[in-house]
Amino acid sequence: MARVLSLLFALFLLLPLGRSQAVPAIPAAPQTVHVGALVLDVGAVDVKAGTFVLDFYLYFRWKGKFDPTRFEIMNGVVDNLGPPDEEIMPDGTRHAAFRVRATVRAQMNLERYPWDEQVLPLEIEDTHLDARRMRYVADPDSALQGDATIPSYKITGIRTEAKTYQYASNLGDPSLRKGERLSYSRFILEIRARHSGAAVYLKAFLPLIISVAIAFLTFFIRVDALDPRFGVGIAGIFGAVSSHILVAGNLPEHAAFTMADRIHQIGLFSIFLSIAASAISLAYFNRGEEARAARLDRWCAWIFPALFTVAVWWVSKG
Repeated sequence: MARVLSLLFALFLLLPLGRSQAVPAIPAAPQTVHVGALVLDVGAVDVKAGTFVLDFYLYFRWKGKFDPTRFEIMNGVVDNLGPPDEEIMPDGTRHAAFRVRATVRAQMNLERYPWDEQVLPLEIEDTHLDARRMRYVADPDSALQGDATIPSYKITGIRTEAKTYQYASNLGDPSLRKGERLSYSRFILEIRARHSGAAVYLKAFLPLIISVAIAFLTFFIRVDALDPRFGVGIAGIFGAVSSHILVAGNLPEHAAFTMADRIHQIGLFSIFLSIAASAISLAYFNRGEEARAARLDRWCAWIFPALFTVAVWWVSKG
């Protein structure tokens, strides 16, 4: 009798271990979980680092067995997570909401910088249930709090969706067949924001514009005054290069040319042309063609600023 009791006791101890190692059953249809967010604040948008800070409420609504605490931000990290506010409705629907503060990564679009338009995404998955067991449904009531702002940006819209994201591996899941890939349901919230306005533009390009204007002053200096005649052009080049370095310092390494890069290139090329025109004017003067040199200076004094203005306008408009 004692041996039988010992055997039963041993089986009782092993029973929980056997349950914990079992692969969860795959239901006939995935469980539906509604998920949404209320964005309270968007801060610290760092274009160079490609990050922003998001303060928001994340909420879930479901029926049946589901643990809302097992979520993760796929493109960021949670800096602070408040305790869940949970409730059960009379029809058995359960609801949970979390106050979350997170640092989120984004692929910044720099083509039109400093008049850039950014899409700031938040991507969430469940850490345990794959797409065969659970799927998210984006709640259409997701919203942006009315007083939420982004420093130096204007928020233009918010969008949510839920989709299935497939990984390139099965992550060693024994319930998947060979060659089959693991998929998870993913909730995505996107905030659209735009840099715009004359103040943003002038802040980026005013040093360049002044540098180019200084270089164009060469056409109002006597041709035979070599030091000031060519000195203002050299000063303009240094100013334009410094302006470009200052603007580029706010951006990450980027293979393509931004709008800021193209405008600075126009400025540098314009200064080079003004120095070249001064050299031609000096050659005329040294050959005794003073009237021709003066006429060239008058033409350049009007044509160069006009061409620079049109070129900058065209690049900014495009």
